[in-house]
Amino acid sequence: MNKFAIFVFSIVLSCSSFVSADDDRKLGPAIEKAYASADRVFVGTVMRLPDDSSQVIFHVTESLKGGKVAKVPLSCQSIDGGCESGLFDSGSQYLVYATKSDEANIYNIHPDRALTKLRLFADLDLQLLRDMYHPFRENDDSAWWFDE
Repeated sequence: MNKFAIFVFSIVLSCSSFVSADDDRKLGPAIEKAYASADRVFVGTVMRLPDDSSQVIFHVTESLKGGKVAKVPLSCQSIDGGCESGLFDSGSQYLVYATKSDEANIYNIHPDRALTKLRLFADLDLQLLRDMYHPFRENDDSAWWFDE
């Protein structure tokens, strides 16, 4: 009986790895599409959730698109339940894809909300983002064509 349990457990583990491998193959194109349509992509920590749940302020620790900034205000008006819906927790770190809002200096969460996630679960996403070819990365002088 013990050998049978080990056998079944090993099959379950191998099947779950096939599922995640398939999901990984779908993740690359989704990340490329979201990166292309986003105005900002960054890793940031939620600084505060305001009382009216209209927006959240992120302290940016790594900017992947949109230039280096210290803070990014993100509107939660397009999120059901606002900022307090459970999507963001104060003090937690996230990988965020954001698009410009109609309001000056405020961003909206990218329409593909599944890609905005806790940093804890974004290792593969970040690896794919860092490995993507960006011929004219902002703040990276080595990528410019006129460099010697």
